[in-house]
Amino acid sequence: MKRHLGFAVENPSSEAIVKSVAQFKSRYKRFSFTSEDFQECWEVFNKYRNSNQTFTCDSFLHDLTKTLEIKEIPRSTKYHWFSRCGLSYSANKKFSNDDFALVALGAAKWAFNKRITGSKINTPKPSIEVLAIE
Repeated sequence: MKRHLGFAVENPSSEAIVKSVAQFKSRYKRFSFTSEDFQECWEVFNKYRNSNQTFTCDSFLHDLTKTLEIKEIPRSTKYHWFSRCGLSYSANKKFSNDDFALVALGAAKWAFNKRITGSKINTPKPSIEVLAIE
């Protein structure tokens, strides 16, 4: 935590950081500071956690698509994001920004994986030349 978050025990926000990391670890078992997408996911998480804006589920998802630069979210995927955080999605329902931040974390991870998968599909495979043996 010290290396990746600049964590210091004397910091006034240290308690909040420890609680957030504990929530990540309990809800996202594979959460790791060393994963290549950690910084991106952490920034998205903090954007919503520190937001002064009040969101409904629908307005949150609309804002999230802009933040993650994705065109659309499959219907079942948004329900999955909320249920993984122990929340039930309803378009007009309001949750705390901490709850939305956890959903955003899962969404950021999903978006990152989609980009990686998409780039693997669009990358041309090296051709193998067949040599004739005489």
